[in-house]
Amino acid sequence: MNNRIRVLVLSSYYLPGWKGGGPIRSVSGMVNALGDEFDFSILTSDRDLGDSAPYPGIARSVWVPAEKAQVMYLPPNRIRLATLCRLINQTPHDAVYLGGGFDPQFVLRFLLLRRLGLVGQKPVIVAPQGVFSEGAMHIHEFKKRVFARLARWLKLYHHVTWHVSTKFERRDARRTLGLARNSHVVVVAPDISASPAALSLVRRKSVGKLQVVFLSRISPKKNLDGAIRILQGVAVPMDFHIYGPAEDQDYWRLCKREMRKLPPHISATYHGPIPHHETANVFRSHDLFFLPTLGENFGHVIIEALRAGCPVLISDTTAFRQLESQGAGWDLPLENPDGFRQVLQQCAAMSPEEWLAWSEGALRMGTQIANDEMTTNRYRAMFRELVGRTLKRAA
Repeated sequence: MNNRIRVLVLSSYYLPGWKGGGPIRSVSGMVNALGDEFDFSILTSDRDLGDSAPYPGIARSVWVPAEKAQVMYLPPNRIRLATLCRLINQTPHDAVYLGGGFDPQFVLRFLLLRRLGLVGQKPVIVAPQGVFSEGAMHIHEFKKRVFARLARWLKLYHHVTWHVSTKFERRDARRTLGLARNSHVVVVAPDISASPAALSLVRRKSVGKLQVVFLSRISPKKNLDGAIRILQGVAVPMDFHIYGPAEDQDYWRLCKREMRKLPPHISATYHGPIPHHETANVFRSHDLFFLPTLGENFGHVIIEALRAGCPVLISDTTAFRQLESQGAGWDLPLENPDGFRQVLQQCAAMSPEEWLAWSEGALRMGTQIANDEMTTNRYRAMFRELVGRTLKRAA
């Protein structure tokens, strides 16, 4: 075998896409961290989340270099069982990495092919990417519960290694699919390929008012409607700016109905989706990042806010806990909407000097997370252990 481990990645979305959010950053961060010593081949869709047209200027159905990986972008009519089976068997690899737990385009098709014995028995790593959290499972709950039972019956996830980001995601996956106790736990590597410039201290916060930003996919899991309902009960002036693709139009209509109920001193503006490279500037121009999410496997956008010096107000359903003790933000239970309102009003009352201390705390925490070399080491150890174990069995 080549001394370089060859990893085949299957994921519905990849660069230059950005509307898929954190999962894209997870895979790109992994490739950026290990691409100099491992060979990555990525099978993915030829278009971004919700787009009807393919990426412009990118060849489809052929391998093309993309930073530290080889990528094949497939049009929808090529993401079929027979095509995937042929491509997987033709692509040399020592391990398979699946981005998503319930992804029907690539992950479930691969697992079915594997169950039928059509794509070999190389080590398989599944990154559920938050789909098994309680909040996510409540969305289309009946369909997901039925599928989870069917998957267990068919043993689709039999003998895979689960790449979970936190002990909370491990608990969620075990509860949903009845995982074995030996599931691997590996912290997701944040994408550190494009670190934001040093924090600018020029902008000053206004006393008695707050610039609040929500930046994420507009889907039930991200709980934008919950954020708006919390703001409906806030007593001080605030500007609420919403960024992100409205991937669920029915849900977006619900959010707009809630926005019309906001009191006159709370304004809400939707700016649409923005490319990933613009997110740091958006965070820098706001006082607080507000994301009462129902659940995250990791939450790359939270790191991006912290690294831009933007304090965060989030739910306690993510990997980021005890933020207040670190001077970087607040993590609160969703069952306590008045607690969120109290923090929002506390932030509005802050002087520029008080807010600056929280901004510096956010930057300090974000920088520390992004520079954590342990993350890369865990990725490296995971792949080497799994491939080495397979070679021993074959010897």
